[in-house]
Amino acid sequence: MPSEDTVRKLAEYVKRDHQLLSDLKMLVEQPSVSATGEGLEECANMVSDMLRREGFKVSQHRVDNGAPIIVARMETVKPGRRILFYNHYDCLL
Repeated sequence: MPSEDTVRKLAEYVKRDHQLLSDLKMLVEQPSVSATGEGLEECANMVSDMLRREGFKVSQHRVDNGAPIIVARMETVKPGRRILFYNHYDCLL
């Protein structure tokens, strides 16, 4: 369980960043059902647009019977670390 200080810092960050809350609201409201494919492309487009807004170069790759794969890259002056999110962007728990 996160410490009270961590929770407080996170709450302060979220308060300052209204765009984060707006994005989260849009994602939660977007219908998407992996089992039927409902809304998956729309959700992938929303996530891609959010990443582009933050300065990422984004590409989507279609796969049969699945959600589009999103690849996002950010150009930097120096080589940096890589982060891989291998997860569902179409659902929240």
